[in-house]
Amino acid sequence: MNQKKHIDEIIRRADLQKVRSERIQMLYEKYVNYGLETDFEMLLTELDSYCIPWVRKQLWKTGCFSDENENTALQESRLAAWQIIEKDRKSATCRGDFAYYVFGVYKHKVMNEIRKFSSHRNKVDIHSFFEVIGDNNQALGEKIPAKPVDYDRCMEEQRALYERIFITYCRVFMESATFPPRILALYYARVLPHLKEEIPDTKATSAKWAYEYMGKSTIDELRFDSENYLCHYVDNSLHWCDAFILQLSEEVTEGGITDILKNLVYTEVYSKGKIEDWADYMHKASIKGAMEKIVRDCELLEMGKEYINKSDTLYKFLRKEK
Repeated sequence: MNQKKHIDEIIRRADLQKVRSERIQMLYEKYVNYGLETDFEMLLTELDSYCIPWVRKQLWKTGCFSDENENTALQESRLAAWQIIEKDRKSATCRGDFAYYVFGVYKHKVMNEIRKFSSHRNKVDIHSFFEVIGDNNQALGEKIPAKPVDYDRCMEEQRALYERIFITYCRVFMESATFPPRILALYYARVLPHLKEEIPDTKATSAKWAYEYMGKSTIDELRFDSENYLCHYVDNSLHWCDAFILQLSEEVTEGGITDILKNLVYTEVYSKGKIEDWADYMHKASIKGAMEKIVRDCELLEMGKEYINKSDTLYKFLRKEK
């Protein structure tokens, strides 16, 4: 499939899900406001159409698919969704983007069921495998697929997609010929906090976090620190480009100080406000550069079809590129 077909398919799927989510929102609000059973029945039907393809795919990918397992997972999901809807109706409050919220509930319930199926499968022995359980006279072996697959594998594809997109984003700013302090502002204010899972609340607090983290380090020390961290925790192919390195040896005057760029102490010559401005600008530029690379990668686009929705930045970029 060529690039244009990949993009068209992603947009088609995202648009279809958007239409379904809007109908779900409409039926949900009608039921919460008026309590008509017909609206509730249609709402559950629409929720199934919205969620079932994902549910079946996860059961197949983890080796847990059977009609009974699918029914059990869906019943648990529907029950949880019903409880949420009834709670909202009693409190007379409506959630925004209900489809997205309840899809998360379906995911959580299905993953719980997959975990239970996998746990039973791993513990079963040759005798209990043929033991009849439940009211339908089925043996345990008929309920649990024979091929053992770790339930975590169902998230591998999604994790791989996000990892490759993030590496592409990092590669874009590391290969940029932009003034090094600008790029380091992006790394320390936007990238590193996420890697360390210490995400600040706002752009201003993000710049403050970066400023404090940099401390008295020189720009050259920050260069080594950032590259080593990215190589170790993200991808070992991530290195600062030649254009970045060459600029570090140039003489500059910053904050009344004239010296070789790499010898300057970052926080002595650049303020938190400058870090905030630079990080924001470089983030937008890197996002644009990453998107341009992604739309030329057919394999990445194929992976993305299952996970990209209409609210994503990538979807909006694809729509523009179409």
